[in-house]
Amino acid sequence: MSEPPSPSPAALPPGPDHPTGRRALRRGLLAAAAASAIGLAGVLVVPALEVRLVYAPDRETIAPAEAGLAGARVLSIATEDGERLVGWFVPAAEGAALALYFHGSGGSLVDRVDQIERLRSFGLAVLAIDYRGFGGSTGSPTEEGLARDAEAALAEARRLGWEASRIVVVGQSLGTGVATALAARHRFAGLLLDAAFASLTDVAAERHPALPVRLVLPDRFRSDRRIAAVGAPVLLLHAEDDEIVPAHHGARLFALAAEPKQRIAVTGTRHRVLDDPRVTEALAAWFRVVTTPKP
Repeated sequence: MSEPPSPSPAALPPGPDHPTGRRALRRGLLAAAAASAIGLAGVLVVPALEVRLVYAPDRETIAPAEAGLAGARVLSIATEDGERLVGWFVPAAEGAALALYFHGSGGSLVDRVDQIERLRSFGLAVLAIDYRGFGGSTGSPTEEGLARDAEAALAEARRLGWEASRIVVVGQSLGTGVATALAARHRFAGLLLDAAFASLTDVAAERHPALPVRLVLPDRFRSDRRIAAVGAPVLLLHAEDDEIVPAHHGARLFALAAEPKQRIAVTGTRHRVLDDPRVTEALAAWFRVVTTPKP
């Protein structure tokens, strides 16, 4: 049997000293360097992408009175990991319950004056915070960080004279994830959620179907896994035409929550329901029930 013919010089790959071989080697090295750079960029881009998809803070600081909120005190609240949060405290009549308010993913407290005033209109004192990285608060937002911020806000509420049994935790949009997690760890008078989501990754995936958000978002805010542990009465508000957090998220959380629970759905508000005048009577009745001291 004859041996196979030797390959012709043209069939041999060029050596590293050949000009063509040197070009191929350079291309290979450049490709490897590019791959490494892309990998490094991926590591760096994930936190930036998360901030862009989830958090939209406004770092502007304005006094409550300048923002239109009269009678509020500005507090500086320390977290256990060394951040300083800006808090707004609105007092009420002696013996009133306290609303501990957690806002949504954008802006700052300046943009929540209407909702703070709304809570005050029910005879409640109000303590609201800007998360780390929002308004004048230090740090950068993450799910773990916001959980620490919530605990710091609760500690401040206690310092002001309210125990958890006289506190109604209120969350709006992103704040519903913060509020639900806190209410799963402590027993409050009530939990009010406006435009709540089952999990943040579900909402992000629905809003950005072309992005691999389930892979790159470490902050998931799994309220669907936490709400069953809430031992307080729960009220869920949702706009049926919500364009940011679809109403089916609120319906899912309602199904998972323990009794006593209530859900109010309206149309025409698109996202925020708390300050809709159509729910005033129902809110007043709910607040009255959950804040009346038990014998």
